[in-house]
Amino acid sequence: MKLNGRHLPRLEARNRVFLTRKGQPVLGERHLEILEALREVGSLNAAAKRLRISYRDAWGKIRQAEAALGVKLISTQTGGRSGGGSRLTPTGEDLITRLRVFHSEQRHAVARSATHFFGGAAAVSRASADTLRFATTTSVVDSGLLPLLLPPFMRRFGIAVDVLPVGSGAALRLAHSGRADIVLAHAPEAEARAVSHGDVLNRRPVMTNDFVVVGPRDDPAAVRGARGVRVALQRIATTRAPFLSRNDGSGTHQRERALLRAAGITPGPWFRRARSGMADVLRRASREGAYLLADRSTVVALADSLALDILFAGDACLMNAYSVLATNPDHHPQTRYVEAMALIGWFTSPAVQELIATYRVGGHAVARPAAATSRA
Repeated sequence: MKLNGRHLPRLEARNRVFLTRKGQPVLGERHLEILEALREVGSLNAAAKRLRISYRDAWGKIRQAEAALGVKLISTQTGGRSGGGSRLTPTGEDLITRLRVFHSEQRHAVARSATHFFGGAAAVSRASADTLRFATTTSVVDSGLLPLLLPPFMRRFGIAVDVLPVGSGAALRLAHSGRADIVLAHAPEAEARAVSHGDVLNRRPVMTNDFVVVGPRDDPAAVRGARGVRVALQRIATTRAPFLSRNDGSGTHQRERALLRAAGITPGPWFRRARSGMADVLRRASREGAYLLADRSTVVALADSLALDILFAGDACLMNAYSVLATNPDHHPQTRYVEAMALIGWFTSPAVQELIATYRVGGHAVARPAAATSRA
């Protein structure tokens, strides 16, 4: 590299971020990796193997962080319907969501600072200033669909994408605050409000699937054969069978709340709140023998690891529509609007719609393409 005729060493912006307490580093990127791996595989031992570290190291890091923060990040169960395992506590879930967003923002800030200070020296950062911040519902990640669709886009257009898997409500809030450039959501009413408020624009349908009522195979609430989803939910409430809620403001949670209101149900002690992503809630419901409302794609993707069955489906009010939306550049001039529109065009293109139509998990379709039938 040359600057004013002088040879300079390659510049690399390295950044390590820690959550601190009393000035001491408590929880950093490695802790986040352990917690996210645990969330995905449901076992601290399996998470450690995935990250190629010892179980003792992983356990020690998490326990040290818990002691310093004064909160429990994970809980461990021995035995039960589906065997033992570990899962994130609601506090742990909330923390990794916040840290994931914070790390993304921090990487972008470092990239922008490097560009500002070094200019033509072409400073290299771990996260380029050109990275597109993509806030998406967790279900398209958990089902394996997004990992199929994104890499070809990045190769073809040379655009790096930073995926922020959160609930639809959180994704729209990130767009509102300018912390995401593009959103994939499945919360139609919340999306419409965000469009009317000017937070997002160019809303385009991408695909549909459906919500299903999932529960233990012995079906103690007799949900199978119910005449409609309202009756199915009323049977769960009447028998006081355990029901596990996402409770995270996601599209699934918003639909669940609407269905409970329509069925005239007031949650009682049988109603449990998880505040977790779809895959984690399904695993917990499997361990606890609980019912829940879930999107079909994630259920299909995890079916082999769950002691749950789809007990009710097919009601018209269970249709689940996904849309992609760009953050409004008039509200947030720094947003990467051109790149966001390129990704919107990619998701709604005939080639990608065909990929969505043909994608299977265990022989089952995950979603149906929607872009060809509706253009708004």
